[in-house]
Amino acid sequence: MAEADALADLSILVEAARAGGAAALALQGQATQWDKDDGTPVSDGDLAADDAIATILSARRPQYGILTEERGGAPEQAAPVFIVDPIDGTRAYLAGKPDWSVVVARVERGRPSAGVVFQPRTGAMFTAVAGQGAFCGERPLRLGQVPSEGAVIAAPGPLHTSEGGLGDQGFARAPYVGSLALRLMRVADGTFGGVITKAGPHHWDLAAADIIVQEAGGLLTSLNGGAPRYNTAVTRHGPVVAGATSVVDRLRAFAQSRYAAAA
Repeated sequence: MAEADALADLSILVEAARAGGAAALALQGQATQWDKDDGTPVSDGDLAADDAIATILSARRPQYGILTEERGGAPEQAAPVFIVDPIDGTRAYLAGKPDWSVVVARVERGRPSAGVVFQPRTGAMFTAVAGQGAFCGERPLRLGQVPSEGAVIAAPGPLHTSEGGLGDQGFARAPYVGSLALRLMRVADGTFGGVITKAGPHHWDLAAADIIVQEAGGLLTSLNGGAPRYNTAVTRHGPVVAGATSVVDRLRAFAQSRYAAAA
């Protein structure tokens, strides 16, 4: 029943993501920006996208909770919660670049059951529902085994360049992508072999990408190998690792050793 509900809600997620993308696109290049209390940038483009998304979600599913990066909300409930990042990659958005995305997830009992990552500038729409597979548009995403030697990995720069780093481990450095959700979609579509984040991604950065990577046949885990939970009052996570199953354990062991050494 929960799976059927999530599948029925996917069209709502897609509708909301498209509306948010249109609102953000209308202001790209002329958005007013300022810094939030944590020093990260935000703009009226973010808020316009957030409003457009929330309007659709609250009208279609008024019984659900909504948690967004810009408006907050209460994720701690058993009933489904929509978790939203109206613009993931705000710096890229403000710079006029294409590598930003609109992210909407449906979360129930702490785990995502459906998710959408939409790149408005290209029209790429990544979707997944638990048990139903992952797609880019109508194209199924299914990861095969990625050889660890030479696999392309997105990670903070020092993890590549330091002595004994990813370069010395036989991995290649991925080109930079401004949106974390889009970096994770490069794992889901097989372009990147894996992603290692620094500490600090929030529920809205991860939830939709998590279900898409998982349904594509990959894994997204915390450094201890556990599945992130998205119904907690503290929205911030430690570093996470995502990748094809053939490389994710090796990446996680590497990240554990590096972050432990830096602590």
